[in-house]
Amino acid sequence: MTTEKKPYPLRQIVNWYFGNHCARKCFDKDERLRDHHEKLMLFVEKNPNLVITHRQFLDLFNNHMTLCSLDENFKRRSIGWKLFERLQATPNYDSDLMIIDGNKIKRKDSPLVCDQRWFRAFDKDNQICLLHFFHFRVYLFLLL
Repeated sequence: MTTEKKPYPLRQIVNWYFGNHCARKCFDKDERLRDHHEKLMLFVEKNPNLVITHRQFLDLFNNHMTLCSLDENFKRRSIGWKLFERLQATPNYDSDLMIIDGNKIKRKDSPLVCDQRWFRAFDKDNQICLLHFFHFRVYLFLLL
């Protein structure tokens, strides 16, 4: 049996969404972040007593609000902290040009340029792993 998730005040949900979705995708567009934050806070002020679950807010934002102008698949994609760090270190990152293609983040017009501090390595099952320079040195040390 599925348990219903706990609803939270709208302000808390909006702060969660802005920090974990908006800021991790549009970090290259400060003016857009400011504008969208103001609009989201206006939405909160107009609905001060609204209590909602995270899932309900995601459905509302993705299917009924027209605030976000990102590619639909990229907008819906969750960006974890490690991926966020890699995107920040990508010289040709542009949030307006990002798309999701087969569960991979790509640019619409050209390939993403990897930061030189990231290396490819293989784990014990020959799966490719991207390792930051520091982790790469530790990984090599462990192999020797």
